[in-house]
Amino acid sequence: MKKYLAGIITVIVGILMLAGCGGGGEKPPVANGNVRVMIALPGHVATTSRSISEIKKGRVTVAGAGMTTLTADAAVDIANKSVTVMVPEVKPGNDREVTFDGLDAAGNILYTGSTKVTVTTGQTVDANITATPTNSTVNIDIIVHEGTPTLVVDTPPAFGSTADLTGKITGGVNPANYVVAVFSHGTDGKWRNKPTYASYMTYPDNLGAWSTDITTGGDDQNAPEFLVFLVPVETYTDIPNFYSNSLAPTVASAVDQVQIPRPAQ
Repeated sequence: MKKYLAGIITVIVGILMLAGCGGGGEKPPVANGNVRVMIALPGHVATTSRSISEIKKGRVTVAGAGMTTLTADAAVDIANKSVTVMVPEVKPGNDREVTFDGLDAAGNILYTGSTKVTVTTGQTVDANITATPTNSTVNIDIIVHEGTPTLVVDTPPAFGSTADLTGKITGGVNPANYVVAVFSHGTDGKWRNKPTYASYMTYPDNLGAWSTDITTGGDDQNAPEFLVFLVPVETYTDIPNFYSNSLAPTVASAVDQVQIPRPAQ
């Protein structure tokens, strides 16, 4: 009788142990990893390429065998020609393909690039991509330039307006070889970079048109005047950034400049 009871107890304990192990066949879920995607955007690579200033949205996808494809939006830093975005919870594995697409306002892919990485459990892996222009979205414009590089600044918005300051580049130049630097003369008497201290350059499109946000803080909508410089890309370091001074800025390598007031009220 005692042996019989001992056998029953042994069977019950064995069943409980199997139940505690989840049936003996299941494995605990595998922890995922992260992919930090760092994209470098080229400068103006050719006259037939769309300007990087036309990129309005970045999209990153991570795909691979045995995993669900992940998609993340990425903010594009045009001034620094870069994009950085973290894609979390990527299933570990080899040959995870990371792709970046730079899209215009209509959703067309202007710039793209990809690389493959190995994702490890609980780790963050870097995916470095250099984006290049796509052939399918290239617009070819024939532009005849005559004369010298000229900066045109349209009449500034009225006092109180939050509209952008706009203009164009004309003359015997390729607009892709130049940047525009805009400074706003604030109501406190100080000149400042626009749109911001960090993003202090505006890239024209392939027809030479440019647009700069001049209301990014404070009493910007009532700034009485603006100073705009046309600067060759290769000497952009001459442009003073993080500028906040009562003295008007200067740019030694500027090929043209325009100082223009808001229209009178």
